[in-house]
Amino acid sequence: MRDVLALTPGATFTFINAAEPVLSVRGISSGGEGAASDSGVLMMVDGEVISRDFLRGAPMFDVERVEVLRGPQGTTYGRNATGGVLHVINRRPAASPSGDAALEIGDFGAFTLNAGGDLVLDDQTSARLAIHYNSRDGYSTDVATGRDVDHRQALAGRLTFERRFGDDASTTLRLHASRERHGDTGPWKSYDPTLPLLGPPFRPDYVEPSTDPYRIVTTPGGSFFDRDVWGLSNELILPFGWAKLTSLTAFRRGDNHFFQGSPIGFNIVDVRNAADVFSQELRLDGELLGDRLYWVAGAFYLEEDVAFGYDRVGSASTTFGPTTQSLRQTSSARGYGLFGEAVWRMTPALKLTLGGRFSRDEKDFWVDNRANGPFAPFFVEDPSQPLTASVSDSWEQPTGRLSLEYRFNEDVMAYGTVSQGYKSGGFNPEPSNLIAATTSFDEEKVTNFEAGVRTQLLDDRLRLNVTAFDMRYTDIQTGSFTAGGVEVIANMGKATIRGVEIEAVARPNRYVNLSAAYSAYDGTYDEFVDEDGNDLSGASLAKMPDWTFSASAVLTSPTIADAGAAQLRIDYVTRSDVAHDAPADERFGIRPGKDLIDLRLGWIPDQGDWEAAIFVRNVLDEAEIQYVGPQVILSQRPVIYGPPRTWGVSLSYRFE
Repeated sequence: MRDVLALTPGATFTFINAAEPVLSVRGISSGGEGAASDSGVLMMVDGEVISRDFLRGAPMFDVERVEVLRGPQGTTYGRNATGGVLHVINRRPAASPSGDAALEIGDFGAFTLNAGGDLVLDDQTSARLAIHYNSRDGYSTDVATGRDVDHRQALAGRLTFERRFGDDASTTLRLHASRERHGDTGPWKSYDPTLPLLGPPFRPDYVEPSTDPYRIVTTPGGSFFDRDVWGLSNELILPFGWAKLTSLTAFRRGDNHFFQGSPIGFNIVDVRNAADVFSQELRLDGELLGDRLYWVAGAFYLEEDVAFGYDRVGSASTTFGPTTQSLRQTSSARGYGLFGEAVWRMTPALKLTLGGRFSRDEKDFWVDNRANGPFAPFFVEDPSQPLTASVSDSWEQPTGRLSLEYRFNEDVMAYGTVSQGYKSGGFNPEPSNLIAATTSFDEEKVTNFEAGVRTQLLDDRLRLNVTAFDMRYTDIQTGSFTAGGVEVIANMGKATIRGVEIEAVARPNRYVNLSAAYSAYDGTYDEFVDEDGNDLSGASLAKMPDWTFSASAVLTSPTIADAGAAQLRIDYVTRSDVAHDAPADERFGIRPGKDLIDLRLGWIPDQGDWEAAIFVRNVLDEAEIQYVGPQVILSQRPVIYGPPRTWGVSLSYRFE
């Protein structure tokens, strides 16, 4: 996900920890902390909706391609896709026996193995087994003990059966499972390690012992991160004389447990996530008027049971003794969708697309929150009474899409689109009183006006695409933090995001392949009153870069000594500074832009199906701040850094 989104204009991937990956498209970030919140960027795997954040970080392997759809997807990809869609499509069984394997070894003890094989069982049935294993030592070191604190280990597998019934009918069964055992995930560092971390009465003299971003102080005894995910899905395709029926049935179960702390025991949390997710989609599609009218209609259902909770020990080093908090939540949710879309080729050059969707979401929410100790009122307003509540609510919204496309010739096309998106409402992840526990926040809505040009020029040696858009958000679901670090979500007004995206791919000859992507955004709050009553209308949108830029070059040599060719790939990614808040915290809330460069030099032999390469990631060894935490009652804010410079070698082999 990180690699694909880094090279997509206006998209980024960051993380709070391995259970909270943050996908951002056009300034809209995913993230739905708690049991009853949803993400604004939809992620799918082989057509299956991955509805919970902690399920999104499971290993991705044996991938055929990744599709990124920018902007609201209010029809066929309509569930909670206000920012866009990231769709991972894995490899299917091949029609003949074959296999492949790839081995990667690098510094920090990195070891990755991917392997897969295709087996033909009979004329109509084939299968593919793919496995993935990776491990590495930690990038960060505890200065007190010298131990690695963010090591990784993951094992995953997928078994796919495909049976064909004639030319067009088929059924595809996928079984998958993954198991991860990590050390500290997302180790925290002070934004400015030369300054005291905590204010009175929390050790005002405490300053981190190292300014190195990867030398940290963590909880005595260490932390850990465990995640287990398994599931199955079945895709059935049945053609009829007038239409084709597609049925996609999926079930996914995940469990996640992590223990995470901070320097001098200020905030230690023991977090658990669990979810059972079932989804069913039925689609009918066909053609009318010859091939001039294509249509699709369908229904979608999702049911999920989610449990989320944590135990917190805070302020353990203060003179007033520790404060403890225990939070438990469950959410039973049901999502419904009815959708349809038609594409009418009005003339050989002009095409009209019209689509609509009706979405409804229902949630039953239960919460139990209790706290003890001198700072318990930060978490529960009346600590003498456990806060327990049960509540239900529902949200529904029609959305639509209208698009006109005109093809000037085979190489130049222009389009204009108006599309809508909807993100369901929910309940606060950390309510501190009964009103907050029983009051839901409303759905979020967006209308997108977009126009663009797609070109294939110079005898297919240059592809140039330009997109401009204007997105209007209403009832924005915005999270803010109280003085005790409790997140509160509320609908805070309206915003407008305008932007331009430019993508280019050039192939001047068979030895050179160049690509670049640039985006420029302007996002402002039209109406925004925060939790404290401050009118922030006109402020810039939080967590959105003003611009992003990426470029890649793949240079392949002519054949060397009739043996093979060398291939050099260079990737460059950068962006503007990003403010984590509105209004911006200029002292401790800015994520500075960095220049990130990756290099890969490979050898491709003329004879044989193998390839060898050496690589360096983050060549300049930039320490990029990926996430900024809340300041709460600290004197400054904690941050999480991305990986340092790494290097390694890889070897891959294919056979048929």
